[in-house]
Amino acid sequence: MLTTRRYIPTRLWVSRPGRDRGREYYPYWLHARRADVLGVRGDWPAQQEIHSRSLDWAESIGDGRLIAGSRIDLGYMLHNRGRSRDAQPLFQQAEQWYRAANDRAGMARALGALGNVHFKLGEYDQAIERYRQRLAIVEAQGDQASIAACLANLSNVYGERGELAECRTLAQRAFDIYQLLGDRYSLAITMGNIGVIHWSEGDHAGALDWYHRQASLSLQLGDKFHYGVTLGNIAVLHIERREFDLAEPMTRERLRISREMGDPRGEAVSLDHLATIFRLRGDATKAEPLLSEALAICRRTGDKY
Repeated sequence: MLTTRRYIPTRLWVSRPGRDRGREYYPYWLHARRADVLGVRGDWPAQQEIHSRSLDWAESIGDGRLIAGSRIDLGYMLHNRGRSRDAQPLFQQAEQWYRAANDRAGMARALGALGNVHFKLGEYDQAIERYRQRLAIVEAQGDQASIAACLANLSNVYGERGELAECRTLAQRAFDIYQLLGDRYSLAITMGNIGVIHWSEGDHAGALDWYHRQASLSLQLGDKFHYGVTLGNIAVLHIERREFDLAEPMTRERLRISREMGDPRGEAVSLDHLATIFRLRGDATKAEPLLSEALAICRRTGDKY
């Protein structure tokens, strides 16, 4: 079901998990790195196929650590493509294996994945619990990249709950760490999230500045998904200003990218925004079927975020 807010800028969770170490099967890691590249380029179907094959192979040799890691990789793809309920048991199975093996790094990775599922399903208290469990582990390990990811994800939850002061503090802490690490991919994501905070506070000029910074960096990185999200968020600002001739092409481009990648949430949000443009122009006959299509997608995925 769609949120009751009139416009929906998109917050992003950070999920750049490190690989499990385990035994060094070079072809496996080569496939994993190729899947990461395909994900940034926006080829989610090919990325999912690689992760599915990798899980089959890991299960065939009975390597528990690789099985757990492959379950998380495949789970993320299902989650991203609107199948969070299918992803959840894969994350749970991985977390159970890591816990039994006393693999703290693996547990942290699985807890973060479970937090993302709860967040997307609108289960915010459970999401906070999982993220804070992960944060306790990675802080003890001194893993700065994972600390930043936890802070960014917690910021998103507090933002959805309307606790903007905490949201801003956490996002800024994450941003500062990513700058120190030189992690441009995660930095771009966090730029967009800071833009959403400015939007929520009514600072549209500040939001637009952060969105343009994110769009520029995402283009440099060849990051198709986050570039599309940024276009959608910029379009929201143009809708609020009644600048429909600027908003419509951006919204249609995000819709095209979402459909091409197999991103149902992006598709539903874009349909909602496109319907809003038609409604505000006074053309309800074009708006209604778009809203019906968006609602059907949300019912199918169970996406409450």
